[in-house]
Amino acid sequence: MTNRADALVLEDNPKELEEIAGLIERSGLDTLATRSPAQAIRLLRTNDPTIAVVDWNMELSPDAERTAESVLRALAHDHPGTHTIVYATNAGRDLRLQDRIATAHPSAIPHDKRQGMDSLLRRIRTLLRRRVGDLTIDMGTVVHLPSGDVYRNKWGVRLMCAYPRSVQVERQSPPYLSIWRFGRWLDEVESNVEVASEGGGIHRLRLRTARGTRVSQRR
Repeated sequence: MTNRADALVLEDNPKELEEIAGLIERSGLDTLATRSPAQAIRLLRTNDPTIAVVDWNMELSPDAERTAESVLRALAHDHPGTHTIVYATNAGRDLRLQDRIATAHPSAIPHDKRQGMDSLLRRIRTLLRRRVGDLTIDMGTVVHLPSGDVYRNKWGVRLMCAYPRSVQVERQSPPYLSIWRFGRWLDEVESNVEVASEGGGIHRLRLRTARGTRVSQRR
């Protein structure tokens, strides 16, 4: 289980690209960084990122395209389980912009640029240190805090990032089997978190008591 989590960063400003990619890399994730929507789409053909940070406005990009809509459509269609953050000016107020983002990627999370780069970096840092029950993310891996055992597989991290939402994978595919192995690991370390299958390749994390019954947790 050596498949590390990774990330895609699409940002047209070179300085901001370096800041975002640097933060993610220091968190232990392999990072694919580009200023080009076209290159981002090419990268997505051969990579399946756990998280994606996408700048909406591409005015400084070397490409002719001036928004990241095509990249968001590719993420939504081919990588629906990728935790996607869209960094856009007035994303919190502009309803037409929100509609365009949602049309391109229904589950993308808008983050308003007016809050500043520090706000975005804090959001990413919080995501990459997420805790669910007795589990936490550390350096691109899942750590079981009571035992200190580490799970080195991107699908554990992906489920952590998605919580409490679910992720969907093709049945009997390598990701499907990876999630199954992650669930077995949670049983082995006696975590108070389990992988719940909802059928159709849909999985989510949920908390359980010592007897295995479900309990709820709010973020």
